[in-house]
Amino acid sequence: MALQHILYLRFMKYLTFLIVLLHMVGIGQTENQPADMVHLRFSAGLSVPVLDYTSNDLSKGCFTQPGLALSALFDWRLRRQISIGLEASVFQHPVDVSSLGAAKVLNDPFLQDLYIRSDPYRLIGLFPRISYGFLLRDKVRLSVNGAVGPMWSRTPYQLYKPEYYATGPPYYEITESRDLSLAYGMGVEAAFYVHPYLNFLLSMDMKETRAAFGFLTASGIRTDHRRINFFNISAGLHLTLY
Repeated sequence: MALQHILYLRFMKYLTFLIVLLHMVGIGQTENQPADMVHLRFSAGLSVPVLDYTSNDLSKGCFTQPGLALSALFDWRLRRQISIGLEASVFQHPVDVSSLGAAKVLNDPFLQDLYIRSDPYRLIGLFPRISYGFLLRDKVRLSVNGAVGPMWSRTPYQLYKPEYYATGPPYYEITESRDLSLAYGMGVEAAFYVHPYLNFLLSMDMKETRAAFGFLTASGIRTDHRRINFFNISAGLHLTLY
């Protein structure tokens, strides 16, 4: 966990530095591709939860592990350095059921052991975004981007089979809960020229949102507030449509 947190903090530090540097440098080398072009991008990669989202704390954590990131982006280059677009992304983070079960056993003096079967956390985002880039080398374009938009978050369905020191229910379940919240993100991308209408893409970005999940209990509705942070490392293809 500590390594993920360190990588996340260093990424944010270097990304902030890169954004400032790009503004100081201004316009980079002249690109061959003109403005007013439309692009389509598809990418897939690793999504790594950090901070509270991956914490093993029952009160604020989600016990998540690295999972899958998929995204598609439609963008329009307004100028040689500036593009606007719309990104649709899907993220999936499995649950560390071993750590979750151990934490619940430690928290309940009547519980001897606990078996848990859990679906992953699933997130869907739709992000209008803006990016600024320049030609780093003859066939390499570097860009930074910022995005903000709605994110649909869904907690996992979980089946619990406990073993008590005395007596208790043979099993119980926690059904999924959903929330819609505002998310934002920042990222950096490197596009490598392959063909006049095709680039190979490497990207790294972070996303953050705050979700509120409601659960029906014997005493009423309980709301769990969760801070969701993760960063993604992806590869993909960047197509020029026209």
